[in-house]
Amino acid sequence: MNKMISKSKIEFCNYVWNTYWGCEFNCFYCFAKNIANRFWENILEKEMLYRHQQVVNTDKPFIYHHEYEKLKRQLKNFEPVFLHSNFERDFPRKPSIIFVNSMSDIAFWEIEDIKKVINRIKLNPKYIFLFFTKSAWLYEALIKDHGIQFPSNCYLGVTTDGRKYNFYAETLKYLKDNGNNVLLVIEPYIKQIHYEPLEYMIKQVNWVIVGQMTGIHASKNETKKEWLEILVKICALNKIPYFVKNNLVYKIGGLNQYYPDLIEKLCQIK
Repeated sequence: MNKMISKSKIEFCNYVWNTYWGCEFNCFYCFAKNIANRFWENILEKEMLYRHQQVVNTDKPFIYHHEYEKLKRQLKNFEPVFLHSNFERDFPRKPSIIFVNSMSDIAFWEIEDIKKVINRIKLNPKYIFLFFTKSAWLYEALIKDHGIQFPSNCYLGVTTDGRKYNFYAETLKYLKDNGNNVLLVIEPYIKQIHYEPLEYMIKQVNWVIVGQMTGIHASKNETKKEWLEILVKICALNKIPYFVKNNLVYKIGGLNQYYPDLIEKLCQIK
């Protein structure tokens, strides 16, 4: 029996399933890179042990030193790499919300690895799977150019910090018009998105998540209360569920953490 995927401290999901580790965007506020700096050696040990176990008593070639050094470099430098040991982990018994890539952006995944993940998701319809990327165009390319169809229990998340979003709206519209569940993630919200483009984007999605920056850069990149109030107002007017993360919810009062009907029903959220 494999180990189970990891429980999550991220409030909008129950578990994380990080089949990939690493990202090339190099955002100055990246929390994942900070985690990687602390735990890459642990991940290296677990992944190498898993790979070694797969070749014992088989006719496959043994894992040589150069493979160890390559993986070590990738993990230490936060370069995107597929982790077989994480991919094979078991899912929990109960229906749950699973964040597929909290330690990576799927823009840097190999196409064949994306297909492997999608194929496993198809076999597990009782879970909700969340994908995030800053490259909004990616989903459309995967669908049109590679024939990938995301199952109905997937939410395709597009993330922005408010600085770049000009080309997001049409991609969001394409995804929703073609029957996908679409998620807009504004985190950390460090630059205001004005009313009209924000409203247009929100109208194209099924769910909105918003949070502010934490850590050493937080004081200079604070999410303004009025930005949040506008976002919540637009969501409410258009009946789009929104989830204000714990690090920001105090600015608006109340819980303000809502899920789409599909997630509430499947995961029995009250």
